[in-house]
Amino acid sequence: MKHTYFIIAFLLHAVFINNALFSQVVKTSPYYLTTQNTFYDVFASNNYGNQALINYHGKVYIHIGLITDKSVSPTDWRYVKSNWGVNSEQYVCTRETGNNGFIKFTISDDSKGTLYNVRTYFNITDPNEKILKIAFVFRDSSGSIIQRNRDNTDMYMPIYDDNFQYVEFASPLKSASFQYDYINPKLESQYSKTLYFPSDVKFGDTLSNGNIFKAISNHLSHITVEYNGQIISNATNYFTNMPPIVLNAIGRNKIKVTAIDVNNSNSIASDSIEFYLNLSQNAATLPLPQGMQEGVNYEPGDTSVILVQYAPNKGSMLVFGDFSNWQYDIKYLMNKTPDGIYYWKRITGLIPKKEYIYQFLIDSNLVVADLWCEKVSDPWNDQWIPAETYPNLIQYPFGKTNGIASVFQTGKFKYAFQNTNFIKPERHKLVVYELLIRDFLQKSNYQTLIDTLNYLKNLGINAIELLPVTEFEGNLSWGYNVAYHFAVDKYYGPEDQLKRFIDVCHSKGIAVILDAVLNHVFGSSPIC
Repeated sequence: MKHTYFIIAFLLHAVFINNALFSQVVKTSPYYLTTQNTFYDVFASNNYGNQALINYHGKVYIHIGLITDKSVSPTDWRYVKSNWGVNSEQYVCTRETGNNGFIKFTISDDSKGTLYNVRTYFNITDPNEKILKIAFVFRDSSGSIIQRNRDNTDMYMPIYDDNFQYVEFASPLKSASFQYDYINPKLESQYSKTLYFPSDVKFGDTLSNGNIFKAISNHLSHITVEYNGQIISNATNYFTNMPPIVLNAIGRNKIKVTAIDVNNSNSIASDSIEFYLNLSQNAATLPLPQGMQEGVNYEPGDTSVILVQYAPNKGSMLVFGDFSNWQYDIKYLMNKTPDGIYYWKRITGLIPKKEYIYQFLIDSNLVVADLWCEKVSDPWNDQWIPAETYPNLIQYPFGKTNGIASVFQTGKFKYAFQNTNFIKPERHKLVVYELLIRDFLQKSNYQTLIDTLNYLKNLGINAIELLPVTEFEGNLSWGYNVAYHFAVDKYYGPEDQLKRFIDVCHSKGIAVILDAVLNHVFGSSPIC
C-alpha cells in the first residue's frame, strides 16, 4: 500500500549560527511546497523560536490548519485538523532516538491507498479557494506549553504556485512568520523575508559553501551569484552552493543570487542578503547632546531629529529606514557616547509632517524597532485594521525590511484639549466602568466609543477605566501582552482620537483611567 505523508519536525541541534539570531527556524522538503505535492517534510527547530518545548519531555501534539484567501487575519485558520485540548493520538508527535533525534509528526493516508495533497488532506471542496499557507504550532498535553516563533506568533509555511519562478537562499535558514510569503512572482526588491546571518564574521574571513549559503530555484535555471556586484559563479541547475567568498569590504556587503528559467528567459527571480562588517571600528565616539532623552528628539524647524538609544555593551548600532531608502548606509552609523551606554544620531533633510518608518541594526545582525517610539508599523496586524478606524494608516514597507518597525513624524499635529478645567472626582466617590473596547463595541474604535458616552453617563458612572491601550501583540487582545509602552495601539484608532475621547469624557464630567501594564513585556518588544 502506498503512503504519502507530511512530517513536521523539530531540528534539535543548531549548526553554525548564534542562537540569538533566530526567530522560529524552519525548512521543508521539497523546498517549494505546492498544492500538487503529495510528500512534505517540514522541520522546525526547537532550539530557537520561543523555545517553549526545549525542556519538555512529555507527549507533543501538533495543531495544524490553513490560511486561505478566505481568511481575514493571520489567526483565522481554516480547515483545522486537530481540536485544541483534545489529545487525540492521531496528532501525537514522535521522537527519534539519539542526540540528533527529531520530534516528528507524520500524516499518513487513509489506509485506502489515497494519495493526499494539501487540498485533499484538508478536505477543501471549493476548487476556487486559494491556499496560501500551512499554519501550525506544537503543544504539550495540557495546551499550556506552546512552541511558536520567537515573538510568540504562530508558525506558517507558504504554498507556492509552481507556474511562477522563485529563487531563495535556503541557507541561512528562514523564519516561519506570517509575512514570509511568495504568492506571486517577485523580484528581489519586491518581497520581504528573514534570513539569519552569523554574528561573528569579520573583514577578511572566508565564507565557505558548506557552512553558510545555498540557493534553490523551483525551476531548472541559469543561476548567477554576485558578491558586491561582481559575478563569482554561474551554474545551470535547481540549486547552487556558494563558492568560497572572501569578505573584502568594510561596511555594506551584499550577496545576490539570480535565477533565469532555462525554458523561459523572461522568467527571472532573485534574492539577496545584506550585512555590514566591522561597523564598530567606524563608529564615532561623541557625547550625547545636552537635553536629549531616549527615543526621538524633535528639533526646531521640523526637518531633523536626534535618535537616542540605550544600548550598553553593544559594538555598533546603525539606523535605517525611509530616509535611507532602506539601505544599510554607513552615514547613518550612530555615534557612541564615551561611557559606552548610549548611541545617538542626528537625521536631517526630513520633510515636515511626513511620517518616517525606521529600525535599528545592532551589531550587524539584530534588527529592532525603537522601544521609545509613539507609533509602530506592524507587517502582521496593520493590514487587518479597518480604514474607518484608522484612516490613511501608513503602509508597512514590504519588500524592504521585515519585523515590527517604528514611526516618527516631525511637525506632528498636536491635539488641543478643549476641557482644560476638568476636576476629577474624589477617590471615595468614584463610580468606575471598566471597559474593553474590543468587546464593548461592535465597531472597536474610539469614535464609536465617543458616540456611546451618553449611554455610559446615564448609568450613573463618573469614570471609565480602559483596559490597556498601549501597543500590544496582535489586534484582538485585552492589552496585557504589551510590547511598546509608549505607543498607542492602532487597532482602536489614532492617538489623537484617544485624546479626543478623553476630552469629550471630561466635558461630560467623566474621568478616564488608563490601565497601564508596566511589569509585562512580550516577545516582539526590542527588550526581549
